[in-house]
Amino acid sequence: MDLTASVRKIFISQIHLIIMKINDAHCHYGRESFDGAVCRSKIWANKTYEALKSDWEKYNVEKSVLFPQPLPSSLKKYLIEGIFYPFGSSLLRDIWKKFFNYTVDYSKTNEEISNLQDDKIEFVPFISSKFEYSDLENFENIKGVKHYEPYGKLSGDLLKYLNERELNLIIHISEKTEQNPEKFLKIVEKFDGINFQVAHCANGVSEIIEALDELPNLFVDTSACTLRFYKVVFRSRNTSFGEIVSTNVEKVLFGSDEPWAGYKAQIDQINELELSNRDKSRIFYRNYLSLWG
Repeated sequence: MDLTASVRKIFISQIHLIIMKINDAHCHYGRESFDGAVCRSKIWANKTYEALKSDWEKYNVEKSVLFPQPLPSSLKKYLIEGIFYPFGSSLLRDIWKKFFNYTVDYSKTNEEISNLQDDKIEFVPFISSKFEYSDLENFENIKGVKHYEPYGKLSGDLLKYLNERELNLIIHISEKTEQNPEKFLKIVEKFDGINFQVAHCANGVSEIIEALDELPNLFVDTSACTLRFYKVVFRSRNTSFGEIVSTNVEKVLFGSDEPWAGYKAQIDQINELELSNRDKSRIFYRNYLSLWG
């Protein structure tokens, strides 16, 4: 190939990437609690609707799955902790934290997002481990839910509810699931009416990544994989973001994980891979349509 043809190919490739539309399968809204942000190496984590709209316009985002922060800011929480912590023993504080984590209240922020009138938004309620049908029955036409497994294991009632209605489940897996992925994969196989979208490329757990080929209802998203934490985790498991994405282009969805990892870094990480524009289009846009379109 001569130099002119090479330059032309690069130019066309870059133009294609500039105009490529994006569907974001993993995005947060609202204010994270101070302690929740600090434990994730941030002092403050806040994403307003106006800030999100600005990002969506800047990065050509056509659709976005939107749900609350993992640990939404709550005045009631801080008042209780402020009264309880100074007088509590270490054991009592640990008991309180465990109790609180299992009963995180997402209802206020869920309602806020559900009331946003924006065609770009695919509202996905964040659900606690203490699932109740009333958590979802207030919302119409939802296509799935988000669950943060470190705050409590998956409820059997929740799985049955989602399976019967063929709804999607975005899940941030826990350390227990990382250590025993076979149990999780049996759940995926059993509840085949649910599309499982495992956040953060399943933390690089090789058994889950390998099962993407075998289980048609299993997917991963790219959320926050630019962060140093996940790069270290991937190295510890002898895998890499590039390897996961390049070998599973039809089962990987783009996720920004705003505000924990910004759009530019997440987009650049995929663009830097040696993938065809067709495969990049799958990850940035088309695979989303399989679950959320």
